[in-house]
Amino acid sequence: MKQNGATMSWAPIRRNLLYVCCNYSMLSFSKYELLFSGALLVILGLMVFHKDKRILDKKDDTARAFKNGLFMSTVIYLLLIIVMPYRIGDGWYITHRIVLFFYVNLILWLAFFYYETINNLLRKIIITVVIFLTFYNFYNIKIMNIYIEEYVNLKEYIKPHSLILPIRLSSRKEVNGKQLNWLVDPFLHATSYIALENNIITLDNYEADKSFFPTYFHDKMNPYKIIGDFENNHDINIESYFKKTGYKINYIITCGSDNNNINKRKEINDINNQLNKEYTLLYKTVSGLAKIYELNLNKKTDK
Repeated sequence: MKQNGATMSWAPIRRNLLYVCCNYSMLSFSKYELLFSGALLVILGLMVFHKDKRILDKKDDTARAFKNGLFMSTVIYLLLIIVMPYRIGDGWYITHRIVLFFYVNLILWLAFFYYETINNLLRKIIITVVIFLTFYNFYNIKIMNIYIEEYVNLKEYIKPHSLILPIRLSSRKEVNGKQLNWLVDPFLHATSYIALENNIITLDNYEADKSFFPTYFHDKMNPYKIIGDFENNHDINIESYFKKTGYKINYIITCGSDNNNINKRKEINDINNQLNKEYTLLYKTVSGLAKIYELNLNKKTDK
């Protein structure tokens, strides 16, 4: 649906309510995190139904008014999650963001009450969950960091003032096909770390392809319009960038799984054929998740 020229999309109400129940915005590495989202929901439910009607200070009208305001804003955010579009124009994940505001307001509202009957139980549950999630996230971030370090170290093979194109084959799987993580995409825009330190231009700048950011590609130079959606591994044409702009892409970095199942996909085979045509493999990371190819002008190309 379009309103004043902007495309608007709504998600089913049931899905939005599911996002609220599982606090989807805070999930990251594994579906097992849903267990802890469920624990959070249970904790908040206990607090809602076991709260003492006394607030922190009965005589403080300001505190009472603030408490009532938080309650109203919590209800409003819940209604917004149900009725707001999931997408407006190029802006996505609107309901995901509102879920965070809902939980922040709900927790602040509940903080105004006493919980004498379940106070000790709440403390034990909250401390246990926080400690476990701290170590759990630390472990997963450490694993992701290993892959990112491998990726960024590819800068040693890139000459300054080069033009590079990153292509993600599969962003959440290891070479053996095992799932690397559930929702986090560790390689998205990771090339920016390489470009930042080495006077290199990287073509993956999704902000520059959108209309609502201050930086943007010139229409005649926009790689997303010329090459295709290389960030999402759709049908792309690498050679077309030189034909339409006059600039050769000096290096191409592929990342993600390249196991047999992935390689059977038509678009991946097409990308590999394009790489074999004009590029030479320089290096493959230890994990095998990233490869860097250099433009080889000595290779025979079609005119």
